[in-house]
Amino acid sequence: MKVVIISGGSGNDTLIKGLTKYISSGLDIKVIVNAYDNGKSTGICRAITNTLGVSDIRKNHSRMYESINAGGGDSLNVNLLEFYNGRFNFEKGRELKQVLKLLKKWKLTEYNKYVKNFFKHETVSNYEFKDFSVSNIVYSQMYEEIGYELTNKHFCDKLGIDDFVVLNSFDNLFIKAQTESGHVIQDEGETVFWNNKNDKIIKTLYDVRTHNGLNERAINLVMDADLIIISTGTFWSSIQPTIEYLDFYKFINQSKAKKIWALNNEEDGDSFGVSNLELIDFMAETGLDLSQFDILINKDARQSMKMTNDK
Repeated sequence: MKVVIISGGSGNDTLIKGLTKYISSGLDIKVIVNAYDNGKSTGICRAITNTLGVSDIRKNHSRMYESINAGGGDSLNVNLLEFYNGRFNFEKGRELKQVLKLLKKWKLTEYNKYVKNFFKHETVSNYEFKDFSVSNIVYSQMYEEIGYELTNKHFCDKLGIDDFVVLNSFDNLFIKAQTESGHVIQDEGETVFWNNKNDKIIKTLYDVRTHNGLNERAINLVMDADLIIISTGTFWSSIQPTIEYLDFYKFINQSKAKKIWALNNEEDGDSFGVSNLELIDFMAETGLDLSQFDILINKDARQSMKMTNDK
């Protein structure tokens, strides 16, 4: 059975952990994400390397690695876990030395050349490397040098997992958001912490730097899927842009797959004060044919996220 999940980096956590139990029975899982994250260390890496954001890709890789090795013990490499999940504060002017020291500790010196090249960028000195992910540095520099697909496949091979994370598009773009008042939130990193129920986000805006179009692999996966699941996740940065950008929703509409949308249990920062019925309306505005979907509401969700339309 071919399952395609449309999600971000964190919202599919429980779903991935549950489904991986059936991989040995022939379940084929693919996750389609966008790479428009621009917050924290991901945003700095994007600015330095002029590439897409690594965050959601990295999170999915590490989550799948942990899920298929759920038994723990010797099956999980603690060095890889720290490489993927650790956050570090590096001293100004000593970042390169300190990152290389960590790679040596983790027995990952094969990435030294990428880290050295990363810190050769002239703009590095413009930033403070606080609360920083080393894996973001390595991924983003590899993206710049060898491309997204080869980089992602390399790390899937490294982790012993399927190359299951697929980008909706290779366009290097930055998303913004427009609110009810007409205010434009200029950065994705600010969008996810908007938390303003009195001026809700109503629209995604796209600042496209390079044009490559939709990823053919993502299109083919959707068209060939037996089951398409829209996972829980941050609506205005993870879910909605992936479906809306370049009319990707048209291929979802055309697919003969069974289709499910699992609604969030909580109001995220970008949709604080927004009910599940409002999210459904926003999703319908993208062009997605929701009449083809079974929409799942968790009985334990916040009340605003389990409203029903009695009309």
